[in-house]
Amino acid sequence: MSPDPKEFFHLTCRSKLASVLRHGLDPAYSASSLKAVFLSGHRFTAANYAGMHSEDVILLRVDASRLDPACLGPDNYELRDYLESLDGDHEDFGRRWNEFSWQESLALCDQVAYWGIIPPEALTVLPEILPV
Repeated sequence: MSPDPKEFFHLTCRSKLASVLRHGLDPAYSASSLKAVFLSGHRFTAANYAGMHSEDVILLRVDASRLDPACLGPDNYELRDYLESLDGDHEDFGRRWNEFSWQESLALCDQVAYWGIIPPEALTVLPEILPV
């Protein structure tokens, strides 16, 4: 993954689509304790979260050029799982998830957190979760 990606992906419930397209993705509505919007570097990573939803989901492409880089940070879930799986010989053993840059988080677990509202104009609804 390039350190300067052109796009990210986000999975959300179809029932929220009208509001998201009107107001954007707001971290205030995140179910996570981190209160961030979680973005994936690849559509298949985002699509893997479909099973966590009890309703129909849609996949959004996020134009990275419309994001404020200062609002990007490391993912606190997948990155933490990755770090907990390391043995004592690994160079990252003992580091905490919040000591990583968003670029490192993206490279290690294909996920980042975004602490800002992602504007509607940065979003494109993809016709299917995964390409056929």
